[in-house]
Amino acid sequence: MRFGRFFFNNEIDVERGVTIIKDFRQAFSCFDPATDPYKPVPADWKASAADTAAATQYVTRFLGNLDTGNGRALAAMMDPQLEATTEEMTQFSREAKMHQTGTGSFTARLDGWVNNPPDASYPGAYALFSVISSHPGIAGTCGGVLVYRVGDSKYQIAQYDVRYVSQKLIDEEGMSDEELDRLCRR
Repeated sequence: MRFGRFFFNNEIDVERGVTIIKDFRQAFSCFDPATDPYKPVPADWKASAADTAAATQYVTRFLGNLDTGNGRALAAMMDPQLEATTEEMTQFSREAKMHQTGTGSFTARLDGWVNNPPDASYPGAYALFSVISSHPGIAGTCGGVLVYRVGDSKYQIAQYDVRYVSQKLIDEEGMSDEELDRLCRR
């Protein structure tokens, strides 16, 4: 069984000091391992220079679409199991850019490859990229992009978990390096 996207509503119970999750729903699918199109890679599989170049190019294209607000292209680049919509990805782009105060760019930095991660949606090869922003107003980033290698020169964004640290937050709050590290770890 594979689990897909989940949805829920929440409300804060102020009296008890807890968040209540309501209306939780999650998609799932069953598959037969004998006919599963997602095959594990050998434990000793290593990405070639061509694999790394193609994955980097894919993430660079994704980040370009993020910067221009092309929600349709962003949704098409996501793993279908994530059920990303054009509207959601357009909003996602707006949120990624909300602290920008000028022109810059997003850059992908490959942090490494991992084979058959146990918590991933599918077995196979994944590349993890950090996202660097040169936009004024962004002091730094946390997190990254996880890219699934579907096959030779074919990729999907399996996870996008990047937080953008506002320069204004640092300037106004006087956050220390330790506080920023803690912000990135949460």
